[in-house]
Amino acid sequence: MEENTSKTYDDEDDAGACFLLALNMSKDFSSTRYCQLIRSHIADGFCASLMRELAPVLGRDEWRRAQAEIELAKKHSISVIHLFDPGYPPELYAIADPPLVIFVRGALPAAPRVGIVGTRRCTGYGRQIASFFSREHTRRGGCIVSGLAFGIDAAAHRGAVEGAPAAAGGSGSAGIAVLGSGVMNPAPAANCALAAEVLQARGALISEYGVSTQSRAYFFPRRNRIISALSNAVVIVEAAEKSGSLITARLALEQGREVCAVPGPVDSLTSAGPNKLIKEGATVVMRPDDLGRFLPEDRRELQQKQCAGKSRQRREGNLASLGMDDDQARLAGAMLKLIRTKRVCDIDGFVSSLSCPAAEIFAVAAQLEIAGFVVSEGGGCYRIAEIIDT
Repeated sequence: MEENTSKTYDDEDDAGACFLLALNMSKDFSSTRYCQLIRSHIADGFCASLMRELAPVLGRDEWRRAQAEIELAKKHSISVIHLFDPGYPPELYAIADPPLVIFVRGALPAAPRVGIVGTRRCTGYGRQIASFFSREHTRRGGCIVSGLAFGIDAAAHRGAVEGAPAAAGGSGSAGIAVLGSGVMNPAPAANCALAAEVLQARGALISEYGVSTQSRAYFFPRRNRIISALSNAVVIVEAAEKSGSLITARLALEQGREVCAVPGPVDSLTSAGPNKLIKEGATVVMRPDDLGRFLPEDRRELQQKQCAGKSRQRREGNLASLGMDDDQARLAGAMLKLIRTKRVCDIDGFVSSLSCPAAEIFAVAAQLEIAGFVVSEGGGCYRIAEIIDT
């Protein structure tokens, strides 16, 4: 479930991290300006030629500050992962403007991951949905990514913290909180306790800013590209029509991620954003099971089996509600069992296998079809209806 991000620092690690961190601190630095040049050296690994090319950009102050950050990170067992590091997340490297250095506090959970974001000024409905989806997805072995902000983000992290202990095998993780501040100084300060709970529940705090950096308003839109990049899909729970969360949705599309949205009342300002996204083609998410395909493969297969079993039990338990007499109910149960065995069964198959008159088979099959238990394939053939309830 977890990628190992703990590492022993050596001179080469420190040199790469310190150089790129100093470059990032430079006032003359532009990620788009230098990104192509930096990428051109990736294949050969970190090398002195790159330092010589970009050294004129840097001053002594940037070097000194970068070295201090590296030492502070070591002191607090914080991983410093730079663009040349084999442990750098490939999902981040693939985007147009990847952070040159990321600070990781805690254990970075493995993909697949789902981003859950939304407005800070959420309703009770939005808070409940974000927490519920996050808790259930985490409990089933999934991983949540969000931004630790007030509102929807905090509710998503809270749900992940609650769901992690219940994950099978005790391997659950509270996911990833991407910060608009340093990892030793989570913002907003009111969510510091929540950040600590994320770490305690095998989650991680990630930031491209120095270890103890104070938050700035313009840091938060920048961190959104990291949230979307680390996610296989991004779910917008609640957001105004003009919202930072919609920026995350746009970034997700640009990065080739799936954009999902939770529908809400048409007269609700906080649902205007998700409803607009749905109108534009976003995937509708209405229950935790809709996120099942973003679970690890082994957990996804287990969930599908559990859902199928529960649905089958409910359907068989509901046979009595069709108003059948005892003989018809027994025949219906036998027919359903036969269809599940053969996948598709025709009238002749029912007659020969169950030794029952065709007229009785037709009558019960019609009731099962009307009730949604089976689907007619034509020619007197029937199959089990697809599971639409879980």
